[in-house]
Amino acid sequence: MQIQQQNRPQEMWIKVLAKGVITIPKKYREKLRLKEGEVARARIVGSKLIIESREAADYRLYSKEEIEQMVKEDQLAEPLASRTKKYWSDLA
Repeated sequence: MQIQQQNRPQEMWIKVLAKGVITIPKKYREKLRLKEGEVARARIVGSKLIIESREAADYRLYSKEEIEQMVKEDQLAEPLASRTKKYWSDLA
């Protein structure tokens, strides 16, 4: 919801609604090419909230080998894996 536009071209006041909901002004959504239903990355830098479109957000693609290595490193040691399976057996 736009309240007041500043003299600076890239600045606008917005209102925070219930549950922290804000509306990104249409001209900003268009500039960032954000469409309804898409995800965007939000992060805090100091006292600023940064919202980035998926296109602008840094991300990395992993090779199959890198993913397999991450899965291997993330596996539980056998004694702990066995205890965990036994403990959570009612969920399987």
